Amino acid sequence: MLNLLRSLRNKRIVVRVFDLFGLRVNDMSASLEALNKAIGVVGSPTELAKRVGVSPQNIFNWKRRGVPAERVPAVVRATDGAVQAHELRPDLPELFPVPTDSVAAA
Repeated sequence: MLNLLRSLRNKRIVVRVFDLFGLRVNDMSASLEALNKAIGVVGSPTELAKRVGVSPQNIFNWKRRGVPAERVPAVVRATDGAVQAHELRPDLPELFPVPTDSVAAA
């Protein structure tokens, strides 16, 4: 078990684990950036948690694991659309497609 934990420190192993779950490292960093933007828009992690209807601990966990797909619409509403669904979960383009019209892309 200890050897497994040591090997998880190796970045390549972590990337492979993320790939197994369908969430690439680049997607995680984009998702974290969007979550941090949402926190900035509402003022604090506690305020975001209150608006979404979860505990502040959930927000902390989302920073490490990503926003659950079922909570994405609530985060978008909490920020009045300042953060879009496709920004929070770029790994799920079939659920949260990137807008293609010129107004949304601007």
